[in-house]
Amino acid sequence: MHSATVYDFLLTGASGQVGRYLLRELQERGSVAVVMRRPSLYEAVDELRRLVGCPMGYELKDVHVILGDVNTCELPRAKHIVNASGFTSLSGPPEAYWRANIMPAVRLAHHANNTGARLHQLSSVAVAEFLPRILMETSRAVPDPRQLTYSTSKVLMELAVSSVKPDTQILRLGDVVPPLHRLTDDFRRTHWLSILFASGAKGFDFAPEDYSVWLSDAAQLAEAVALLMDKPAHCYHVLGRRYTWNLFQTNTTQSSKPRLKLARWMTELVMHGPEARRVNDDFTVRTLEEADFEWKPLSPEYWRAFGMRSVEHDVA
Repeated sequence: MHSATVYDFLLTGASGQVGRYLLRELQERGSVAVVMRRPSLYEAVDELRRLVGCPMGYELKDVHVILGDVNTCELPRAKHIVNASGFTSLSGPPEAYWRANIMPAVRLAHHANNTGARLHQLSSVAVAEFLPRILMETSRAVPDPRQLTYSTSKVLMELAVSSVKPDTQILRLGDVVPPLHRLTDDFRRTHWLSILFASGAKGFDFAPEDYSVWLSDAAQLAEAVALLMDKPAHCYHVLGRRYTWNLFQTNTTQSSKPRLKLARWMTELVMHGPEARRVNDDFTVRTLEEADFEWKPLSPEYWRAFGMRSVEHDVA
């Protein structure tokens, strides 16, 4: 039974690309309960150690794993509930999406209402159609028809939790790449940037040189999210820094097997997403600056290492 303990944080999605770094941030700020669907407690804890980069035998400080499904398990009491889980794409059978995304989010929202917890819903800046207006942090999410399966998924999550708990904090995140020291472990071959780097410099020929996107180190993004959780605003755009297409093209590696058709398709998909210049995150930036937080730039050395990893992994 977990009802006797009140944790500082209840986290779902701890094994995700952001959740694994967020877990480390939260455990430095208090006690954390993590809900995981795994066969055994040993496997769950061992996986968490690996995901946060802890050596074997290292004890996760003040982290308690609850085995089970968010839809059915006994949820503990916590001051903050952080929902970092859910599929990013609205695809496959609708009932599967509903069961894996909406139902858990709604249950967490009801649990927050019943226990007085504050709910933090992680979303994506790609939830909205930005033309002809800039997406403000107070704007309600609207599906982008050009990225329908992805953006609609996040829109429904935002609307579902907000309908149950109107004061839910929405954190719309920009795209992330792994920190340099975790590049081997957390590299994603299917990431759009990995595909373009694996295609060499020509992979970036299908977009204007001045085109820019939001990106951040996943660990630093998690740090920013943790800082903003104590702030009162309803919605933040936690985006990172803007990087130009030309920067990637300049620092890419020569590819012996460029997949240009795939690179063209991926470029078109990315360009249908949120243009950096059409997102207003001034309020988030000011709030983070007040907390002495500043986004660190990813250096050319990082992009060369990322490019090399992309080519090596693609060839392998």
